[in-house]
Amino acid sequence: MQTDRIGVNAVGLIFEKIGFAFREQPIEDYGIDAIIERRVSGKPSGELIGVQIKSGVSFFNEVKNNKVIYRGKLSHYNYWLNYSLPVILVLYNPETELCIYELIDQKKIEKTDRGWKIEIDCSNELEKSEIALTAICSRQSEYQTRLNTLAFSKGLMALAEQGELIAEIMEWVNKSSGRGEFILKKVDSDGNETLLSESAIFGFGLKSYEEVIQELFPWANIEVDALFYDVHGDKEFIEYSRNGRKIYPCENRAGEVDFYRLILSLNEVGKSFLTLNTFLNEGEMYHVRFDQ
Repeated sequence: MQTDRIGVNAVGLIFEKIGFAFREQPIEDYGIDAIIERRVSGKPSGELIGVQIKSGVSFFNEVKNNKVIYRGKLSHYNYWLNYSLPVILVLYNPETELCIYELIDQKKIEKTDRGWKIEIDCSNELEKSEIALTAICSRQSEYQTRLNTLAFSKGLMALAEQGELIAEIMEWVNKSSGRGEFILKKVDSDGNETLLSESAIFGFGLKSYEEVIQELFPWANIEVDALFYDVHGDKEFIEYSRNGRKIYPCENRAGEVDFYRLILSLNEVGKSFLTLNTFLNEGEMYHVRFDQ
């Protein structure tokens, strides 16, 4: 487990250095450890790639012609090829700090008696992958980008459908980068809170956080946690910050950070997507084209 965490942390840092936001999956997702998002002029682009990370010296034991041979299970093979996002496999060697990657592509995979294998060139270093990963992102249309963004959030949508989903957001009001820290929690029927994810995101610039928050969660109805605001908020600051706004902070900390606590519930976009997702996974239909 320690080796896994070392690998995830090291890989996440590399992605951040080459201009990709790195987000571990807040909901357990079979075979996908994280999602990366390309930044354009420092801002999130909505162009996403799924990432599977394998950390350990043992993954580098089989090398031929300066290429590492990775052998996988058929269950992962089918899952990755049918995933809603492009998927890259990243191998990290904690002893040498070599970090290499390859796009999961059917043309690059060879089936074996027990599963499948893919060759990853040792020169395919993640630190030098910005141009290649940007090319993968650039193949995504605006339609695909929006669909992928929703697909990435389907775990959160399912939680929002089941019960209360909380977002605690800290906006650094004096930073021109538009930095924000985002904490997602689920709340059970007894009021117990469970942390789902915690991350810092940059690149929103001077854009209003009322807009930023709605664009980050297009599948959600968003409202302030009125009870929390009444009990824990700064009443004078709330009166000042509300000013006719639907989404507003409840306090300012040290003159630097505006703090929001928001309740996320499914809107019509979220409900419709979950219905569509169920059909895509389980529905039956004839594959007939009528445009020929």
